[in-house]
Amino acid sequence: MKNTSLLVLALLISVFASAQNKKKRPDSIKRYSSSIMVGANAMIKNTWILNKNLSKFGEDAKRQPAFGSSVGINVLWYPNNRIAIGLNPSYGTMNQSFTGQDTTMPTPNNPSKNVTYESSIHFSCIDIPLYFKYTTEGGAYFEAGFLYGMILSASYKSTSANTQFTVAQKNTSSMWNTAYYAPILGLGFDMHLTDDLILEGSIRAAYGVNNMRGHDGRPTDWTQPNAPSNGPIKLNNGAVYDSKVSSHYFWAGVGVGIIYRFDI
Repeated sequence: MKNTSLLVLALLISVFASAQNKKKRPDSIKRYSSSIMVGANAMIKNTWILNKNLSKFGEDAKRQPAFGSSVGINVLWYPNNRIAIGLNPSYGTMNQSFTGQDTTMPTPNNPSKNVTYESSIHFSCIDIPLYFKYTTEGGAYFEAGFLYGMILSASYKSTSANTQFTVAQKNTSSMWNTAYYAPILGLGFDMHLTDDLILEGSIRAAYGVNNMRGHDGRPTDWTQPNAPSNGPIKLNNGAVYDSKVSSHYFWAGVGVGIIYRFDI
């Protein structure tokens, strides 16, 4: 997580600095007092579930980097040439991957043993960010705002050489909250391909502030000894975890888009 944050920070600085060398806003635009821009964009995201309980089992249940994506429609209103209010509804995915090991249940003929596994959680969601954008004369911009996200579905799966730790796919939507709320920050650049057609490059990050509840990545729930191979454990299960600890989404992504400008 630390390495990911450093990489995102380096990319933010790089994009902001390089944007100063991009093609500037055409002089013809300066005479207009306001405009509307409409377009589409796409983003690749590095996504994480943040919860201290997920570190309890160490290497036996370790989070791994995971990625998601989104595509959306971007609408911006510029009351002047520098400041804009934007709305960017999008459909996307988030993921969290795990690697680890667990112990098989002993039988009369087979003692318990450690078995490795890989697992993942896949989310489908709709994000609706509303944000403020400030653009420099050189085309570099800063944005800040708030995002409302709706979780459409969540599913869990795991693979292992031992079938006891293999879960083909399990719908875990009921274990997660259906919505999350996140402040967003971003940097980027607007490069004019023509006076009115603009290529937009961006880096954006979001952190969910509300508790998403959720579950871990372990393929067995030993709190139910009669059915130990039924998938992950809820993170608010007081028999295993500290139920007071909350879960949060975090993602940071790199995006590109095309927007068209209309004078008003």
